Amino acid sequence: MSLNRTQPSLSRDFTLLSVFIVFILLLVSIWVTVETLGNYQRDVHKQMESEALRLDRGLIVEIENASYILESVGRQIQATGDNPQNIAQLFFSFTKAEGPKRLVLAWVNKSQAISVSNNLGVLEKPIDVSDRDYVKKSIAEPWKVHIGRPIEGRLSHKWIVPLSIGLTDKNGTYVGSVAVSLDTTSLNADIARSMKDSGIRFAITNLALTLLTQSGPSEQFFASHFDVNKLAKEDFNKVKSALYSHGSLFDSNAVYSYYERSSRYPYIIFLGIDGVQSQHAIYKLLAPRLFQLAVIALFLLFVLWTVRKRIIHPVITLTEQTASIVRGVPFHEDIMQGPLEIEQLATEIRRLYDYIEERRRIEAEARLKNNELTRIKEAAQLTNQVKADFFAYVGQELTEPVEVILAHSETVKDQHFGPIGNTKYLAPAYDIYEHAQQLLSMLRDIQTLSKAETGLLALSETDVDLMFVLQKSIRIFREKQHSGFEIQNDITQETVQIHGDELRIKQMILSILTAASHQLTRGETIRITTSIKAQEVSLIFSYAAAPTLGATSRSRHGLDLALARLLIAMHQGTLEVKTTYDRVTSIIVKFPALRVI
Repeated sequence: MSLNRTQPSLSRDFTLLSVFIVFILLLVSIWVTVETLGNYQRDVHKQMESEALRLDRGLIVEIENASYILESVGRQIQATGDNPQNIAQLFFSFTKAEGPKRLVLAWVNKSQAISVSNNLGVLEKPIDVSDRDYVKKSIAEPWKVHIGRPIEGRLSHKWIVPLSIGLTDKNGTYVGSVAVSLDTTSLNADIARSMKDSGIRFAITNLALTLLTQSGPSEQFFASHFDVNKLAKEDFNKVKSALYSHGSLFDSNAVYSYYERSSRYPYIIFLGIDGVQSQHAIYKLLAPRLFQLAVIALFLLFVLWTVRKRIIHPVITLTEQTASIVRGVPFHEDIMQGPLEIEQLATEIRRLYDYIEERRRIEAEARLKNNELTRIKEAAQLTNQVKADFFAYVGQELTEPVEVILAHSETVKDQHFGPIGNTKYLAPAYDIYEHAQQLLSMLRDIQTLSKAETGLLALSETDVDLMFVLQKSIRIFREKQHSGFEIQNDITQETVQIHGDELRIKQMILSILTAASHQLTRGETIRITTSIKAQEVSLIFSYAAAPTLGATSRSRHGLDLALARLLIAMHQGTLEVKTTYDRVTSIIVKFPALRVI
């Protein structure tokens, strides 16, 4: 089937619709993925903020506890003096009261050396800590708790976070410092226990980005996921918290990371979620949503496939078969599978094909009949032409002798050359004259019939008052006829308008009256009536026919009726002759409704 590809087709519209639906579903899937990632990122951000707040509070609690111990020990040392034995006893009593803790108390004397600790007592050889920042800070600002950098303890040989407070006597002279060491391993374990269900890894540094502690030191979380050089450019006083990096749906090494500065102390908390873990979490969120979209997509594709199979394909097939029918190709009788409407459409197309084939057969037969009728018409026209030529020739040849006979018989009957000696010759002369007139009239009627049959007689149509023409025709007939016939006009209508040729209608009425006169004798009556039924006008000429007629009268009667029938036929009317059992003859002339105005 040849299709105009520049015009939209059902198949192309269906394909575009399918592509559009798939495209929309793809966009929705992308949108769902983006929204899910955004929601997950916001949730992670909130979770990290919450965990950072928890860590910050934990650090604050630990440091406040240590600060409380430092201030308590410092006040007692100020009250009892800086004797090493007294300080050792004091440390032992605090340790006993607080229980075995990760805290390590140490006394830094005026010489900036540790001379007493709670776990070793009075040291035989003091340990110089003059290089420690927390010692320098406590000297510079006594009676204030200072936090130092994470260091490896010289007494515990563990990584610790030192806190110190400087002491002065009543005169304000510096007498030494009390230091507390927070074990980072124990601190990390406590923090990790509080975050064991969150799946978040952490690291804590001071403002100089020196690592204080982190989850799983062997994992190198801080060094692996944070760039110290980049962080060094950050102003943590302005930007106190932010997402440092984002995870990826496709890269398991990418992590969600976050940092936040402690609200009270100079520490920065770094948090992060493992990339594999975040991927699993995202997939867990995306899977049901994308599964729903996939189910919707499969459903829509199934609907589209069903529509294509049960509607689009049958419609295309029916279109092709219809085009084949137009080209004259026989209709395939295969049963169209599809909805009821498609099957009904196929049935109607099959019926249409049968109708077209029947029409083609009828048209073929009509063409054959028309050809035959044309041949017959041509033969009839040829016959009519021959007959017309014959009648014209005969009429012309007979008219001249008849006119001569008529003239000579008139000369004899009128005695143009004087009286005739024997008057018995006058009667034959009258008879010859009358018969010559009848013969001449018949020849003229024959010529008129010949012209009408050959189409040489045409109508000059106007609006005609039928009643006026009838009365005029009766008057003319009475003037020409001297036989004493009575014509009774019983027409009640004043006017009846007919569209036709007035001369031919008058000639038709005269022919009917003449035909009737040949069947009547002197004193008999021709009765004329009219009727109008369904816009059809009828003229009825009734008379009582004579019992016997001569041959000349019968011929003349038939010729006049033939002429009248031909003239009314030219007006699409009919002429009908009826004779009843009592010898009453009615000549009924009917004008069709299309001629009546």
